[in-house]
Amino acid sequence: MEMETRTPAPFPTPATSAPAPRWAVRAAHLAALVTLPAGVWRIALVLGIPAGYTAEGFAAFETPGAKAWMLFLSMATELPTLLTLGLVCPWGEVLPRRLPRIGGRTVHPLAATVPALVAASASSRCGHRWRGGGRSPTRT
Repeated sequence: MEMETRTPAPFPTPATSAPAPRWAVRAAHLAALVTLPAGVWRIALVLGIPAGYTAEGFAAFETPGAKAWMLFLSMATELPTLLTLGLVCPWGEVLPRRLPRIGGRTVHPLAATVPALVAASASSRCGHRWRGGGRSPTRT
């Protein structure tokens, strides 16, 4: 009696193998690039470049706490926007094989949806609060 050995597929195929439309790819790349200037500006401030500040105004950014906060803000805005690329790239459906233990597995839809909702909610709330709660400064 001969035993049959099966070799696993080299790469699991996702449920949706159709490529993303060109407009969606462009929109995802644009979304990832929109936050880049603010991140580069914050990194310049952390590195000691007074990008647009006078010497007196820049002094507040020289504390370790301010530098840590600016690095955190840069990462908190850049990482979620880079996840938009996962919506149109193959690694958004199947994790790359180079990742230890989880490489080659399909991405569960909630793994993409929940971070997107959290990031959108956080940015909407912060933007709403930054604009003064949506009220006009001239109205009472």
